[in-house]
Amino acid sequence: MQLLQKLRDSTALSKVLEDVVEAEGIARSLSTSIINFLSSTSPVIAYTYTGLGYVAASLSYWLTVAMSTQSTLIADAEDLSIHVLPYRDDVSTIIFSTGEYSKLFAALQAMRVLNVNYKAYAPEPVDERTRLLAKHYQVEMFPSTDAFKASLVLALATFFAHTKVYRNRLESRGKRLSAHSEEGFACIALSLIEKYTSVLEKAVGANRLVVTSSRILEPSALLLTRALLEAGLDAAYTPLMEILQSSSTPILIAYSSVEDRFVKEIRSRGAANIVELVFNTDPLEANLYLTLIAYFLAKLSRT
Repeated sequence: MQLLQKLRDSTALSKVLEDVVEAEGIARSLSTSIINFLSSTSPVIAYTYTGLGYVAASLSYWLTVAMSTQSTLIADAEDLSIHVLPYRDDVSTIIFSTGEYSKLFAALQAMRVLNVNYKAYAPEPVDERTRLLAKHYQVEMFPSTDAFKASLVLALATFFAHTKVYRNRLESRGKRLSAHSEEGFACIALSLIEKYTSVLEKAVGANRLVVTSSRILEPSALLLTRALLEAGLDAAYTPLMEILQSSSTPILIAYSSVEDRFVKEIRSRGAANIVELVFNTDPLEANLYLTLIAYFLAKLSRT
């Protein structure tokens, strides 16, 4: 069965939903650990990542910037351990990994040497030697079948944690995000896919596709691009500012409704074949919505 058909196949969608429910349960457990770590951090909190952990790290960063007065930064694990941590002694770090263990261990070794206060999360490896190394570096491991699922688990976990910590910030916004966090996202996953099915069909039906997004949605848009590639599409992510003035290639742009100026900007450059994936929700939540969509596409393309 082709991916286009699977997007409207209730049985296939229900099977993916079972995975999402399981991921949400794992994420709830991990969120408690994240909350505990956030209560004992240094003046600066750095969110870092390997692989598809970029989604969780970026989500953590934006939640902290938007809802906290704590200083924060984001960088991939290698850049952080080489260019930042050796020159700072006021940084605590949370590292999100989706199974790139050699990069993870290299970063954690540097953090150990530099006496950095850190917390690391990664899917439990299959081989015993890697698992023992992960235990040595005190990595909090969780069950996951692949990098896409690990990315979803970590994104949900950090959203659950930060919205609980900051639920009394920004008045109604903080309370609203916290309420959505408590409700979870598995309960809306199928309706989310149904809402965007026609948009996804346009994207999946294209021979070639350029994916772009607002800056805040870049991590989940990259995840979506990888899902489309795994589904056999000729897709590539291009930052918004690098979109060419005129192109016959369809452009899929992901953004939240408060960021509609981005579509106007692309149209002003002469782009006509635009597929819009617009989320009428808080930009801080939109990353999770797009992550869920990417996860469904990735899983459906494998079944």
